[in-house]
Amino acid sequence: MKCRALNVGTMTEPLLNVQDLTVSLRSPPAPVLEGITFDLAPGEAIGILGQSGAGKTTLARALLGLLSPGLWAVEGCIRFGKIDIIGAAEHRLQTIRGAQISLVFQEPELTLNPVLTIGRQVDEVLKAHSGSNRTRRREEALSMLAAVGLEPEIVRAYPHQLSGGQRQRVAIAQALISKPKVLIADEPTSALDNVTQAGILELLMRLRKAFGLALLFITHNPALLSGLADRIVVMLQGRMVEAGVFEQICCKPKHPYTRSLFDSLLPVPARLEQSEATLTIPLEEQPAR
Repeated sequence: MKCRALNVGTMTEPLLNVQDLTVSLRSPPAPVLEGITFDLAPGEAIGILGQSGAGKTTLARALLGLLSPGLWAVEGCIRFGKIDIIGAAEHRLQTIRGAQISLVFQEPELTLNPVLTIGRQVDEVLKAHSGSNRTRRREEALSMLAAVGLEPEIVRAYPHQLSGGQRQRVAIAQALISKPKVLIADEPTSALDNVTQAGILELLMRLRKAFGLALLFITHNPALLSGLADRIVVMLQGRMVEAGVFEQICCKPKHPYTRSLFDSLLPVPARLEQSEATLTIPLEEQPAR
């Protein structure tokens, strides 16, 4: 379908425009996403909220054109700027992935090579999207690693020498090294302990402000969205059941499923207030020995 303009209620053109997105398995035929519609403005943060099986990860992969056409049927509209993601040629999608829209997975091991140093891995990502020389790339890599709270010495370390939180910070550095406009974070804290989880949340809040990022934060825990998300999209079995500003969804949920999610909040170790000035969460633990 041809992407049509949405009335977003602001003067800002959305970075990402999703309309009537439907995703189905081809064999056996089975719908996974149905009628997903939302837009993401520059600098905005949207929480994609739902339990396991809601279709959240499938949505993230669809937004980057990562669903194989042989296995998945994708219909509707996904527009990034003037580019229609659905049906775009692979070479066109490669100019978007990482450079314009980046994805952070739940498990950083999915993006980290166990036999390469951290410095080499960050450099490889930057090299793929930048014409900078080696010296300039090293400077940019060190700067980004510092921005995510890691010391310069970490460039010589291997993934197995790092803690889970440090590996996730490296994955975030890789995702942001090419200065994308949109960051999709797919359950980035679920595999971490509570204290480290809070540190990653604080980091994402700070980086969003520092880099002017638009953020899609995917989670099953609504408590993680407090102070992070401007709006929430609630998903159940592949469908949107409710969407709105955080305060509205949190305080006056309309759908019984949304109400059940907020009634069973999972605890976070430190309350993330709306004001970033109240955050006093340590950056990270030391590398594992």
